[in-house]
Amino acid sequence: MIFYLFIEKLGIRKPLIWDYSRVDFELTLLSKRKLQWFADQKKVEGWHDPPFPTVRGIRRRGMTIEALKDYILMQGASKNTMLLKWDEIWAINKQKIDPIAPRHTAVECDAAVAYSKKVGMRIPLCNGMRIPGTTDTIYRKNQRIKL
Repeated sequence: MIFYLFIEKLGIRKPLIWDYSRVDFELTLLSKRKLQWFADQKKVEGWHDPPFPTVRGIRRRGMTIEALKDYILMQGASKNTMLLKWDEIWAINKQKIDPIAPRHTAVECDAAVAYSKKVGMRIPLCNGMRIPGTTDTIYRKNQRIKL
């Protein structure tokens, strides 16, 4: 290669050049030119928009840096084309977030009811919430209901 001849004539250390494959994600558009069209047409706010498959986009969607680093190290350097799935990267992110972030579930008021097998009645949960760590206590409109 001309590069190595040039380096040799300069008398400096030869760097190790490592070729690696392209990384693709299933069902994901990664072409910069095609993604630029969405930004130009104002379909998205910019390259940092959460739907975009960019580092800034997935960071705004909730990806942690630690999970991203772990995923990259898990893939390793390959010379074969890699077709990756988003499920894997988000699963790693979930493992990192679960110990530090509480999970909450929301249900529309119309559908929120609890059923007690002991009593055989349905208790509406509108404007109420289930307290973490308890399975039989529901707080509803400042009233405590034991099931």
